[in-house]
Amino acid sequence: MKSKDDHIPRRLSTGEAVDPTELYLPGHPLEQEVERLHALSKIAEVLNKSVDIRQAVENTLSTLLSVLNLQTGWVSLRADSHLNVFQAGPAPEHGFILAAASGLPPSLGRENQRFLRQPPACQCQRLLSEGRLTQAVNIVECTRLHDAHQQEVHRDGLRYHATVPLISGGQPVGLINAASDGWRFLTQADLHFLSAVAAQLVVALERAYLFEQQKAQSLRLQQELKMARLVQESLMPRRMPDIPGYSLASAWCPALEVGGDFYDIFPLPNDCWGLVIGDVADKGTASALLMTLVHGLIRSEAQRHCHPAETLSAVNQSILRQCSAGIFVTAFMAVLDPHHHMLYYANGGHPPPMLRRAAGQVELLNNTGAVLGVLDKLQLTETTTPLQPGDALLLYTDGVPETYHPQDQAAYGLDRLKAQLTTASPQPQAMLAYLEAGRLAFSGNTPQQDDVTYLVLAREI
Repeated sequence: MKSKDDHIPRRLSTGEAVDPTELYLPGHPLEQEVERLHALSKIAEVLNKSVDIRQAVENTLSTLLSVLNLQTGWVSLRADSHLNVFQAGPAPEHGFILAAASGLPPSLGRENQRFLRQPPACQCQRLLSEGRLTQAVNIVECTRLHDAHQQEVHRDGLRYHATVPLISGGQPVGLINAASDGWRFLTQADLHFLSAVAAQLVVALERAYLFEQQKAQSLRLQQELKMARLVQESLMPRRMPDIPGYSLASAWCPALEVGGDFYDIFPLPNDCWGLVIGDVADKGTASALLMTLVHGLIRSEAQRHCHPAETLSAVNQSILRQCSAGIFVTAFMAVLDPHHHMLYYANGGHPPPMLRRAAGQVELLNNTGAVLGVLDKLQLTETTTPLQPGDALLLYTDGVPETYHPQDQAAYGLDRLKAQLTTASPQPQAMLAYLEAGRLAFSGNTPQQDDVTYLVLAREI
């Protein structure tokens, strides 16, 4: 009595070429070609739209098997391949993983498909690793399936399969295998179809790899930005200092995770205090890094010079020496003498602070000089003004007046800010809340486009 496999020619296990006239597939050849083209279109759509690459591969296998009238398929990927987006733990010793499977018979579905996973490598994997498998092969006798059959574990009659290599950048990265119990030859058109599916799958795996790389890079960037944000926050005063006769409040709101705005309040000799607000050109990581540099420079130079104009001039020279051309900073610095209630200040290209007198009128401190980091010889004027009981000094960055209306794109501007300040509470924290509420109402709560920073110094009554 003939065995089930006696009808399979000897050349099936050798991969020899066969006469296409011997091959068959039910249906008219034209109808088959239309079906294959339709299937390729469907597979491309699945692979392009899917966010779950494993499910997409399994759906692709199912479609492939349906077109070829086969029952079983599986995808093996080299564990060392960059396209192996399925391996979570250590790579297996034999160098391949079972990435996806479809229509496995019950015997191969048990024990996590161990007969498709376990070493040693099967014939098709070995040929791939040796560079000898470069195109779709009509038939390969599977050593693993044979071993399973010999152990009387695999009784489904599955002994042979077609295979096609997955090639990326000229390098073999894996295999698609397709099989059925009652094996038959695949036509040349079927092999071309198998190759086309393999090419589409490689593109999908490459896209999945790039997505995973981008996701990992994005995660790293987010973590780095969070750390940068923490560093920036640590540079800002953790709490307002206790200056007898004065009260302070501040708000720092970067448009991105990190920003170029900064402010500072620090002690100086003779019981004086330095007040600084600044804005580094541009936003994001580069401006944040420069911000930390300028913040440290101002503190250092202020201890040496004490006077705002001299301090900002020295910082300007340091920026020119240490930074590339095209980077500039706006900065306003004031020195408060709380004993004599005098304010000494200089402005390097920063929006003019507003001084609200106790009676309610608002003055612009308009002695603005050039920005820092552009001119070698920076000429800044130092100005002095007394602070009376009830006076409040408002420092801010350009993100406040340059807030835009969502419909007509009109800027918030200095006039609106000045009008808001006129009617604001004399208490610094309440004043800031009132000013920010007015700005947000003007913008219609649209997403913030620039960093926004405030600093208020008020002499108590």
